[in-house]
Amino acid sequence: MIIYDEVHSLSENQIELSKELFLTNKTVLALTGTLADDTRYTLKQELGLDVLATYPIEQAIKEGVVSNFQINVVQVPLDNKIKQYKGKTEKQKFDAYTYLIDKFESEGKDSKFMRLNRMRIIQNSLAKKNATKLILERNSEERILVFAGLKKIADDLGIDSFHSETKDVTLLHKFASGEGNKLAVIRMGSAGITFKPLNQVVINYFSSNGEDLTQKLMRSMSYEYDNPNKTAIITIICSTEPTEIKWLRKALLGIENERINWNYKL
Repeated sequence: MIIYDEVHSLSENQIELSKELFLTNKTVLALTGTLADDTRYTLKQELGLDVLATYPIEQAIKEGVVSNFQINVVQVPLDNKIKQYKGKTEKQKFDAYTYLIDKFESEGKDSKFMRLNRMRIIQNSLAKKNATKLILERNSEERILVFAGLKKIADDLGIDSFHSETKDVTLLHKFASGEGNKLAVIRMGSAGITFKPLNQVVINYFSSNGEDLTQKLMRSMSYEYDNPNKTAIITIICSTEPTEIKWLRKALLGIENERINWNYKL
């Protein structure tokens, strides 16, 4: 029997290796807590894997498998005062890339490079960093896990951070087991790790990938037997730019809308 955990994260190389394994192993169990439509299609087309059973988050909450949760979306304008980019603010730089993307696409040119650069403006946003720091300051006694997009941002929040350059390699697992009350991570910690006790997550950066975002949300939703009435609070920092709001709406498509406060005020 072949068992996949987090099957949605299979790489192209792993898919090719799986095809070889399937030649001599006919019994396959593929598990995932998040499955986007495009991933479902890929698994069917490439590996012939169909979804045989589902267990929705809402049912898991009712049956006490995971905790209740609330999503608060904090929308902040990109900074238009501090010139971080050779005489331009992050808002000006973002608008410049948006102009070039629209121009390239109208001319039938590839805008991928420009889109990546625009995304980095969001990842490195001063406005979003300041909003994140404000939340941390107002919740100084709470245990909070922060997901950032860049090491620079994670290191500049005034709390412990864990990424590929962190010297203390045990820091993530210490926090997961209950030591410390604040930790910022990049991609590490978004899947495969259970954090207890934890009822707050702050997401400083996200993509439009619903699987990735849901994995981050779930970090704070572990059921705690000594706190059965727990409601996990997930705060997502989003700019007021239509592009990023579109990313977020796409990523949250699988979440019931009544669980999302789109205009949460700090």
